[in-house]
Amino acid sequence: MITPQQAQNIRTRNEALNKWIDTIRGKNGWASYKPEDKPANVPDVSNEERSALEVFEFVTNPPDKYFLYINEKTAQQQRGLAKNLATFSFAVEYRDNFGESESP
Repeated sequence: MITPQQAQNIRTRNEALNKWIDTIRGKNGWASYKPEDKPANVPDVSNEERSALEVFEFVTNPPDKYFLYINEKTAQQQRGLAKNLATFSFAVEYRDNFGESESP
């Protein structure tokens, strides 16, 4: 996991990038640009860095509710780039012919 200093660095760069992106948004709210159109003074933030920041914030300040994707036996965060947040298994209650049931 990243350190608090790394998290702050990513957060600061991401805020600067988003501030610049807000200046090029169209009326529909979308913003699109080519990498070469971005000014040199606007920092880059990779998806891996955003994902690491999201995991850092999840671990240091867990939310009451969190959206995640379930893929077979893996729980991943929204971006799906970080390591697994949890591993689990689905089970079905077993019911015999006499009406008895048993959970695995």
